[in-house]
Amino acid sequence: MAGLEEELRKGQAGGIVVGERKVWPLTYANNIVLVADREEELKEMWQRLKKFLKEADIELSTEKTKIVVFEKRRNKRRQRKWKWGEQELEEVDEIRYPGYILQKNRSDEKHIQDRKKRATIAIKKTWSVREKIFKQDYKRRMKMFGALVALFGAEVWGWNMEERLDRVQRRYVKWILDLDMTTPNYILVEECKLIEMKEKALKRAARYEGKAYENMN
Repeated sequence: MAGLEEELRKGQAGGIVVGERKVWPLTYANNIVLVADREEELKEMWQRLKKFLKEADIELSTEKTKIVVFEKRRNKRRQRKWKWGEQELEEVDEIRYPGYILQKNRSDEKHIQDRKKRATIAIKKTWSVREKIFKQDYKRRMKMFGALVALFGAEVWGWNMEERLDRVQRRYVKWILDLDMTTPNYILVEECKLIEMKEKALKRAARYEGKAYENMN
């Protein structure tokens, strides 16, 4: 999608300011995200996107294209019409991009629930791997847990000091050490020198914001 940002910059419509820099499109593989503060600006960006795609001989999939309006209102959604040519586009309450669940109310709740669910499933599926490869290696087993899916997107939600993933981690540690599930958590944390997930997530979020700030200066 080289050249798309340049095309959008020409009109100067839409986009959002991040720090001291203005961002128009977000691109990942063949996915494009357009961001704007107002409906009118987004529609103006569409016109430039339409021109860009036509010149590049690329067709937009209206079936896969979704609109999310981020707002904190809890009342009934205002009726908005979103169209691409003659095709109507769907406004949804959430999207996943590229693997992070973005909700219209700006909450991280569904993403964290998803991480907890996926981490629990992954733990169950790694039993045979744990027995064959990492049986006597506690550090590698803990790295395997960190490399699963629990901390995905922590750069965004890490400031929330989320505790639910800590419960998943504690169950995992009890499991790999063959401890009784009723073992007190304070003993587990102290004896295993366990670093809580919320602390790891907070460090990731802080590191990410630090790098982002450096790149903008």
